[in-house]
Amino acid sequence: MKFGEILTAIMPRSRRTPEGKVINFIALLFSGFLLACLVLGFVVFAVVMKPAKVVSVPNLNDLELVTALERLQSYGLVPEVHQRNSRDNIPRGVVFSQHPRAGANVRMGGTVVLSVSRGLADIEIGNYLGWMLADVQDKVAYQNDLNGGEEILSVTVSRVYHKAPVNEIIGQSPEPGTRIDKPTELVLEVSAGPWTETVVIPDLDQNDFLTAIQKLSENNIPFNFRFKDMGSRNAGKVVAQTPSAKERVQKDSFCDILVGEIEEQDDQVFGVFDKILPKYRTPVNLSVYINVPKINKVLYYSMKHPGGNVSIPYYAKKGTVFTVEIEGKQEARFVVE
Repeated sequence: MKFGEILTAIMPRSRRTPEGKVINFIALLFSGFLLACLVLGFVVFAVVMKPAKVVSVPNLNDLELVTALERLQSYGLVPEVHQRNSRDNIPRGVVFSQHPRAGANVRMGGTVVLSVSRGLADIEIGNYLGWMLADVQDKVAYQNDLNGGEEILSVTVSRVYHKAPVNEIIGQSPEPGTRIDKPTELVLEVSAGPWTETVVIPDLDQNDFLTAIQKLSENNIPFNFRFKDMGSRNAGKVVAQTPSAKERVQKDSFCDILVGEIEEQDDQVFGVFDKILPKYRTPVNLSVYINVPKINKVLYYSMKHPGGNVSIPYYAKKGTVFTVEIEGKQEARFVVE
């Protein structure tokens, strides 16, 4: 059947009954509706399947967020904003990262992810007095991580001799409680432990006691002498010492010397005179003199002495006078008997 015949069949005609005319009219409307839907479907399909325009993503880094959003809108792109702490001290509200990167090709309507700086964190300096250095360094590293890795706090260490344990914080700047919102140097005064100076004990084995006194006093090593009968071969010679030879000890440590006893001859007497002095905060100038008739006095030995026991070994005639001076002032006197 041809299209014209079909159309004639469904069109209402005067010769048909009223019921037939209504059915033919409804059929005509339905056919028109199907035809309109078909045409509309083709139109929508054509629009949807039409390739979207491709644009090059603009560079949005270092722009204020408002400006970056306006730029994306002009390119037909959709923003997705994330606020983060910046690693590069970027001011608050400024874009410091984007994805896709600048220059990438994206269809219009695509999404661009923006990382926007929260700015530097507002940090309060803690009270680190009494902390150990490693603990403070860990704390500062944690605070910097919270700030996106930006080094808002940098640590500078100043070491000083102090009675506090080594690496304990004994001072800081800025003061505890100071609030900062920009990169700041945290200066820490750290204990290097008590001040200690060392000295090497000389080898005194088989030295005569006068040579031993000279070596020890020249190195400002305080000493204690004692004597014991060790036979004629060791008379007047060092037979033992503590600390041992070449040992490194803290300065002001005493060296204990054992000397072989010398027999008395022609009124020559061997012995040791000991005098207890107070402990001094810093070593003092100590001098020991022999008073010789008509010559006044002759220096026996001198040294820097920390106080405590002063030991004076001698082999001298009876009646010989020894004097001990501290900073030029006589502190003790004894006579050989």
